[in-house]
Amino acid sequence: MAHDDAVSSIFWNKGLLATASWDSTAKLWSYSGHVGVKIQSCAQLLAELDHDTRVTCVTLTSDSSHLVSGTTDGRVYIWDTNTYGLIGKYEVHLGEIRGISVSLDAQRIISCGDDLKVMDFKTGTKMFSKDADDELRCLCWNGQVAMTGGKSGNLYIWDLVSAQLIEKLPEIGRASCRERV
Repeated sequence: MAHDDAVSSIFWNKGLLATASWDSTAKLWSYSGHVGVKIQSCAQLLAELDHDTRVTCVTLTSDSSHLVSGTTDGRVYIWDTNTYGLIGKYEVHLGEIRGISVSLDAQRIISCGDDLKVMDFKTGTKMFSKDADDELRCLCWNGQVAMTGGKSGNLYIWDLVSAQLIEKLPEIGRASCRERV
């Protein structure tokens, strides 16, 4: 069994698989999806990263040098994937973090819960904070524009340079986002 409770999030990048769970751990795996002609699983557990509460979301930096996770108590954790050491733990949201991502240059972290936050990767300083008047369930971004999906069914498009909501697309159905690999 990969985790002792529900798996809440997975992220796969450059041979590393990061998993998050309600068992209050994030795990880092060495994983190649197939070997040769046959599809085979080649997974090896590299590290179990303990958290104080349930882990709700996980991501890796573009170079896979850091794992970033969000928890039910609103904290963001940053881990070094070479040493498996905790680099930072920051109180970012008042409640559960439901989505998390890192900019391609690993300078900023974006997270969503009952609001949307952007923080500096190295210092944990909050750079941007906006209330959506909705429970934000998921997010994606390109570094300048972020999209979030709300529990209400609304899709929100944010300009992170000007720190403004660009557009709210109403009633697209209950939001459940998936990131394309």
